Amino acid sequence: MIRFTLRQLTYFTTTAELGSIARAGRKLRVSAAAISAAIDALEDLSGCILFDRFPAQGMRLTAVGAQLDAEARTVLAAARNWEQSTRYLREEASGHVRLGTYHALAYVFGLPIVMRNRERWPKVRLELVQTNLLSLLQQLDHGDLDVMLVYDNRFDRAARDVTDLGTVRAKVILAETHPLAQRRRLKLADLEGLPYVQLTDDTQGPTMLDSLRGLGLNPEVHFSSSSYELVRSAVGKGLGFTLSALQPANPTTYHGDRLVAIPLDAPVQERRIVALCRKGRASEPLIQNVVSSCRHVLDTAMRL
Repeated sequence: MIRFTLRQLTYFTTTAELGSIARAGRKLRVSAAAISAAIDALEDLSGCILFDRFPAQGMRLTAVGAQLDAEARTVLAAARNWEQSTRYLREEASGHVRLGTYHALAYVFGLPIVMRNRERWPKVRLELVQTNLLSLLQQLDHGDLDVMLVYDNRFDRAARDVTDLGTVRAKVILAETHPLAQRRRLKLADLEGLPYVQLTDDTQGPTMLDSLRGLGLNPEVHFSSSSYELVRSAVGKGLGFTLSALQPANPTTYHGDRLVAIPLDAPVQERRIVALCRKGRASEPLIQNVVSSCRHVLDTAMRL
């Protein structure tokens, strides 16, 4: 945890520049007591004497103080750059950013990300592109996409910039009318003999059904679809259970049935969500603001 403030660093560097607490106070229009308190706090925090004090002659940096003064100026310069970038993004940034993702991730997170980005950077148009992983990677590498929001499939991090955004954990999805729907947690044995509704997703990684089979449970698949919402609707109609790492805030399906999401004691699949862009683009302001919007929406969803 950072225990100093930018204000304390400003008071410290100004005193170092002017050689006097009184002169620093006049320049910054604060009291000498405030300057002195900030310097005392930094000395306590660092465990070092930052200034040699000379009565009637002012103050001079110690050797350690001079090193920390240079580092403090670097921190303050970075903070000013961050503030300028933020102001630019908020007030002036404009452009068109193409964000690619899977259909299921777009269904749950796509619109909140678009709305968050629109709220923070109203002149930046964010376009969602939804397809399978192979197509997303091809479009990214050809420059047809700017950013990808996908599960981490151990991408080559030397070839692309990858930003970790968080981990989602699979839960059992059941119709609210199912006999198990009132349970707070489920065991793998509770699912024995129940039919499964399979999402034939576009992530090209191990599926939830693969995870169940790896744990020794091999349910009979009664319905499958590549449509995330159609799978939810089938579960709502009682065709079986499914596993999903994504749980929309709205538990009601298109057909009016309500679903419940219940944690499973067994170590079923966890999935890390990442943002990808072409190598060297992660520092671009428009890319950064989209990734920031993605992180905000995912963090909010994971706290629910």
